[in-house]
Amino acid sequence: KIIAEEIGAKPENAMVSVSNGVAKAEVAVKDTEVADDVDVSKLDEAAKNCADESYTFSVESTAIPANTTIEIGKVLTGNIYEDVKKVIKDVVADVKKDIRVFEINLLDTNNDKIQPINDGDVSITTEVPDGFDPAKIIVYRLDGANKIKIIPTVKNGKITFTTNHFSTYIIAQTAGKGQ
Repeated sequence: KIIAEEIGAKPENAMVSVSNGVAKAEVAVKDTEVADDVDVSKLDEAAKNCADESYTFSVESTAIPANTTIEIGKVLTGNIYEDVKKVIKDVVADVKKDIRVFEINLLDTNNDKIQPINDGDVSITTEVPDGFDPAKIIVYRLDGANKIKIIPTVKNGKITFTTNHFSTYIIAQTAGKGQ
């Protein structure tokens, strides 16, 4: 499970429903409850904006088992956030403004983190962050001290990307051209 103190905010979750072999979940990540030990005045512009913005994540896959939960938290501070800023600084104009960071996990019935079955693909859709240029959107997955580029589809104010691993995801507005 995501620990609020690690990311600076309370995560949200939703049970997965499975119909005809397709698992779906929708997680509303709104009105972020900031962790007790976070001084909001010390957050950078990107984190403050992310905390104030509302997102609905739609998750769909044939590789997600029944009786699982999708958990999503806005990453606003802490070691994960600092790691993201280090690995993303070369592709954004302003690392303190042009990123939104989310921890996305799949939990089994014991609330343990699991991954998609057989590394199967998962489609994730959410809104383009406020003020981001849709033509400059790119998505990355944080993998230790590295970033893995994921080319999204951006259409009608929505970002859709496919992954086979639940982890930390960065929606960034690039300094150049995005998708």
